[in-house]
Amino acid sequence: MASWSTLLLFSCPLTACQQPFPHQTAEAAAENARWIIANGAWGFLTTLSKDGAPESQVLSYSDGAETPTGRLFFYVMRAGAPAPASASLTISQAALNHTTSCDAARTDPEDPRCAKLTIMGTLAEATGEAATLGKAALFARHPAMAHWPTSHGFAAFELAT
Repeated sequence: MASWSTLLLFSCPLTACQQPFPHQTAEAAAENARWIIANGAWGFLTTLSKDGAPESQVLSYSDGAETPTGRLFFYVMRAGAPAPASASLTISQAALNHTTSCDAARTDPEDPRCAKLTIMGTLAEATGEAATLGKAALFARHPAMAHWPTSHGFAAFELAT
């Protein structure tokens, strides 16, 4: 199955709107997606188990060491990681820090004005230069990861969209 991606920002009943709420252009929706990724640090990564049931984990991510790369990396234990698999990452503005969260804007996390983002793609272990880039990005945003026990078998994984 080919890799594909989906961005879900805001929602509204199909009969109520013809474009994303609150009437964003495609460019504005993409900018919101980049903003929430750059300002977030973690999300829910969901894959399907061998029996087809969804499995979610809260995972920290990074999209770049100093500047965003547009690539999403995770530090995952190889033993519990799926082989290359379809996956989705869900992030909510409600989970951001106190100055940019929905609480700061006095909106409920379910309020359509509180941004939500789901990105779908293929999750696989990064290799070669991608693994080096992924570790650098992850360790820059989450410095404690660099000191996690090597005996646990952590590796950089990338969600390719």
